[in-house]
Amino acid sequence: MIDPSRHSKKIVATVSGKLPPAVETWHAAVRAHYNGDAERAQELLDAVIDEDVVFEPPTYYKQRRGKAFTTMALAGILQLFEEFEYEREFIGERDVVLEFRTKLGGTNGVVLHGADLFRLSQDGTKIVHFTVLARSIKALNVVLDHQTAAMKAMGAKL
Repeated sequence: MIDPSRHSKKIVATVSGKLPPAVETWHAAVRAHYNGDAERAQELLDAVIDEDVVFEPPTYYKQRRGKAFTTMALAGILQLFEEFEYEREFIGERDVVLEFRTKLGGTNGVVLHGADLFRLSQDGTKIVHFTVLARSIKALNVVLDHQTAAMKAMGAKL
């Protein structure tokens, strides 16, 4: 579950003073997931991720294209994250950086620290390019193992 008090401390810097619609939808999807409503989270992800999104996760060498692969990857990895929170957000006209920290389930407290980098559509409603940067190597190895197993179980070609 998301602890709202933990999110009240995050730093948000925007160029225009308001969040683009895609960022609002993204946050609503994350909240839905951590509040136990996986169906609503999936609906929101489907709404915010562009059909032709370019996805660059830290666990795969090459870019992946398309909403189907991206949403499948997100569904798999979100199962592993515990105590997830965005710590800082930097939001430009079309570029977004969301810095996060999360514990990885079943790892005795291994923490993944990273950033989601979004490039938004012209109207700000869709994510058209999605890069994830993350550290530490120990955490990334856990993520890679989990994500590979989850993606294979969902029928993805890796």
